[in-house]
Amino acid sequence: MPAAARATWLSQACQGDLELRILLDQMLAADHQEHSLLDHPLGLAASGEPDTPELKEGDCVGPYRIVRQIGSGGMGVVYLADKGGERDAELFAVKILLWSSHDFYQRFLQEQAILSRLRHPNIARLVDSGQTEDRIPYLVMEYVDGQPIHNYCEQANLSAGGCVKLFRQLCAAVIYLHQNLVVHRDLKPGNILVTADGTAKLLDFGIAKLLPGHQDASSAAKTRAGLMTPDYASPEQIRGGPISTLTDVYALGGLLYELLSGGKPFSEPKAEVHEILRRVCEDEPAKPSAAAGRAELRGELDNIVLKAMQKEPSMRYASVEQFDADLRSHLDGLPVLAQGNSVFYHVGKFVKRNRASVAAAAIVILSLCAGVIATTMQAGIARRERVRAEAQAQAAESARTFAEQQRSRAEIQMAEAQRERTNAERRLAQLQKVAQGAVDVYRSAGQDSVPKNTKALIAENVRDALLALRGEATLEPRFSPVLDSVSAEVRGYQAADAAAWQVPRDWSANQTKPGQYRASLDRQVLYQRKPSLSLSSLVAEPVGSVYVMQEFDAARFRGARVRLTGFLRTARVATQANLGLVATGGEMDAPHSSSIAVSGTKPWQKHEIVMDIPDTAGLIRIVVSLLGTGSAWAANLGFESVSAQTPLTSPRRPQNLSFTAK
Repeated sequence: MPAAARATWLSQACQGDLELRILLDQMLAADHQEHSLLDHPLGLAASGEPDTPELKEGDCVGPYRIVRQIGSGGMGVVYLADKGGERDAELFAVKILLWSSHDFYQRFLQEQAILSRLRHPNIARLVDSGQTEDRIPYLVMEYVDGQPIHNYCEQANLSAGGCVKLFRQLCAAVIYLHQNLVVHRDLKPGNILVTADGTAKLLDFGIAKLLPGHQDASSAAKTRAGLMTPDYASPEQIRGGPISTLTDVYALGGLLYELLSGGKPFSEPKAEVHEILRRVCEDEPAKPSAAAGRAELRGELDNIVLKAMQKEPSMRYASVEQFDADLRSHLDGLPVLAQGNSVFYHVGKFVKRNRASVAAAAIVILSLCAGVIATTMQAGIARRERVRAEAQAQAAESARTFAEQQRSRAEIQMAEAQRERTNAERRLAQLQKVAQGAVDVYRSAGQDSVPKNTKALIAENVRDALLALRGEATLEPRFSPVLDSVSAEVRGYQAADAAAWQVPRDWSANQTKPGQYRASLDRQVLYQRKPSLSLSSLVAEPVGSVYVMQEFDAARFRGARVRLTGFLRTARVATQANLGLVATGGEMDAPHSSSIAVSGTKPWQKHEIVMDIPDTAGLIRIVVSLLGTGSAWAANLGFESVSAQTPLTSPRRPQNLSFTAK
């Protein structure tokens, strides 16, 4: 479509929504860029296997001998190495590029260029650089023997003040970076190591950016989606906006939040990446004091952290120097910028620093006030009478003003509700478009040429997108078969990767045909806060069945009546799931059994089987089975002897042959 015609069509489709029009223009522009997000599987920086072979102990990179691998990331792998192989030789960290990607190669060279000009006690030092015999570039850094900063704070049991003092070392390093026109863009605990003597070291400049004036024309102006850490990314990084020193201010605020509260501001256990990114852009974080339940964080530290983490860069600290200055003022008992300019606040801080002088001055002032109070009491009585009369005259006016305020507040609330409803509808429409696009990619990836791991990743993305629509109760009927199919496919990939079924202790499991079903302990579907036994089909049309059973000696139950109880839950069971009790072996001619069958989708329900154990039984078997497609869960099984008066669940002889009424 010609550019002019497309612009006219977009203006009509957006119906005056400027925010939506800008978003669509950005998406269309991104679609024409080389290496766009959809050119690779979601969440991956590259596809296929690394180009660089894994190095082993004793291999050499230039004059450096490899000791062991100590870390890896999306762009490179890091090895511990020494020089010369002596017993007490100095150790180094050697970083080698993993991929032959031109983009990664340029980033690797940029990281080398950045590190070569940095000299700071809190930044890991570049020692050497070069290329291997295979022309693979490498960097040699000083080896930092330490642990991530959040682990150090926890193990050292640092107080809030101790965490702030350690954090200010990191601020000093970032201030130095900004003075050298470098933005780190990936400040997170894993990139800040603390040595045993309490020295913080900043490392990993793989996605650092040179500010205007020191970057060439090919330097990226925005952070690519696959090259940022969602938990520590700023809203402008996620939206693809301009990157500046204020991006590092936000990341430092999120890092200090985690050090003080012990948790990340926007992550929850098992939260999806897209949900974390949405929260970073739209939700306000809880105060660190509330998140950690620590009263000593309330007030100044809460305000300092939240100011650094403002959504809009202009609302944050203007620089890391200003951020660090507020932390220093907090430690020294001086007023901080984040607390505001309240007179009472500044007076309170002054009193805390000068308690003795203020107390002496207060005594003198109180003495003077006592005399003044005595001479003005009578005048005060007359003044109060006059004030009372004026207050009565103002009461009617106040009532009228209050009514007007209530009406205005109601109008504002109605407008806000309409805006939230419009935003929700727009986000839902965007989610539906994303789901449709994911389904299209999934269908086109069915070719044999697509790698299995890529197919598995695409299938998981499609499943998550359709499950999100189902959670919003907007999943179209035409997508339901796709969701069932892709969910089964994901379970199939998971089953293929599993070394063995995870069945409960003392139980055994089997299936009619391999690869058709899966049996395991399910720690997601709980009953009374305990894991359940899960049986699930993995293919669209499984053959046969799957069962989990336990056998035990029938000696103590021969000739007795027993009861088996249990709770069953099913989801889309096409044929049936069974809970069964079987007596067999010994001198019996045939097995003696009874079972309960459940199908469809049912919530947790209690079932019981009452059966007589023959005198000749050798073994008793408890069986949970699934026939056909679907999933079934069992929990809280019980087995006990009961009295002979307890009715059998399956009568063993004919009853009421004469049709006697009740």
